[in-house]
Amino acid sequence: MILTPYKRSLWISAALAMVLIACGWYFDATLIAMLCVAAALWQVLRLLYYLLRWNRAGLAAGGIRLLIWVAATAGVIGAYSHQFTLTQTRGEALVNALQAYRAREGRYPQNLEALAPRDIAAVPLVALSPIHEQKFRYRLMENSFRLMFVTGIRAAKEYDSEKGTWESLD
Repeated sequence: MILTPYKRSLWISAALAMVLIACGWYFDATLIAMLCVAAALWQVLRLLYYLLRWNRAGLAAGGIRLLIWVAATAGVIGAYSHQFTLTQTRGEALVNALQAYRAREGRYPQNLEALAPRDIAAVPLVALSPIHEQKFRYRLMENSFRLMFVTGIRAAKEYDSEKGTWESLD
């Protein structure tokens, strides 16, 4: 079977997109999403080139490649959203365990490890990916605490026990 250059480039784009979607689930999804967006923008430039030269075969193949990269971007964003939601749920469990500790002891613990195993089975980790996790950042103050997590390149949230809310950090 002989592939034309357009069909070959479609197969290559599809294979690369699948690899990047898989990488988005196992590595930093934010960075992978940026790569997918860059590839989609490159396809837009190629489409404009084919449009200027009125290359119908190039336009058709370029449109399909653009759809492949938009779908890849959506897949990687889905991976990031899953990781962020999982981390938020773990953070809520930590906050509840910290509140239970304070109700029992009259103060917040010095570190998160003091919560296990009585208030929480084990101290959860920030879900960056299935193979890379890090600890929540915990800061004890006089009568309150701050709990923070960072996912991706610029996504961070902090829980302020005085306000009782999660806030996004820039």
